[in-house]
Amino acid sequence: MGYVEKLESILRAEDEARDAVLAAREQAQRIVAEARIRAAESRSVIETEARERAAAAASATLARAQKEAARTAADAEARHTADRERAASRLEGAVTSVMAELVG
Repeated sequence: MGYVEKLESILRAEDEARDAVLAAREQAQRIVAEARIRAAESRSVIETEARERAAAAASATLARAQKEAARTAADAEARHTADRERAASRLEGAVTSVMAELVG
């Protein structure tokens, strides 16, 4: 093999190496772009699931608060009714006592 042929062989090898590096770089860029797309999709899924969980938690909290409010209102109504009944009973006792004094 002559000097010119060796140089041509070296130049071809350099061209092939340059092409291989360029192809590897392009492939790496595609892989990175695909990874970014998958990461964005994963983030979107995670954010959607987080919003759904937050909405479910808020709904459960609201249901518990409504249940507690209903229980508190029922307790207050029961106390109010008991207070009215005690007051009516005392009033009836006082009226009976006054009537007994007036009659007696």
